[in-house]
Amino acid sequence: MTHQEKSTYAALFSGLIIFGLYYWRISYLLNQGRFDTPDALALLGQTMLLLVVGGIAVNIVAMILMSIIFTIVTNDAKPSFVVDERDRLIELHALRWSYYIFGAGFIGAMILLALGYGAFVVFNLIVASMMVATFLEGIIKLCLHRRGF
Repeated sequence: MTHQEKSTYAALFSGLIIFGLYYWRISYLLNQGRFDTPDALALLGQTMLLLVVGGIAVNIVAMILMSIIFTIVTNDAKPSFVVDERDRLIELHALRWSYYIFGAGFIGAMILLALGYGAFVVFNLIVASMMVATFLEGIIKLCLHRRGF
C-alpha cells in the first residue's frame, strides 16, 4: 500500500470522526433549544470554528497514527513517500470532483438563503456539502489508485 493510499484512509477516518462529532454537537445543542436564542448565530459560528480547528488537529493525529499502525502491521521500516506524476493526476482529478460537489452545495445554500431559509439551514448545508465532497474525494483517490489510473 502506498503512502498516498494510507493518507487517504487516514483522511477518510478523520473526516468520519470530525463530521460525526460536529453533527453530534449540533443535534445536542438543537435538542437543548440553544438555537432558539438571540445568540444562535454566534453559537453556530463557534461550533463551525471548533469544526475547523478540531478538524486540523484530528487530521494530524490520524495521519501520525495511521502511519504508525501501517508500519507496524506491514513491518515496513522504510516507507516510500515518492510522489510521481500519476499521483499528482489522481490528486487533481479527485480535487476537481470535490470542488464540484462543494460548489454545488454552496450554490444550493445561497439559493436557500435567497428563498428565505435561516442561517442554521444554510450553514449546515455548506458543512454537509463539505462532508460529501471530502468523502467523495477520498473514495475517488482510492479507486484510482487501485485501478492504476
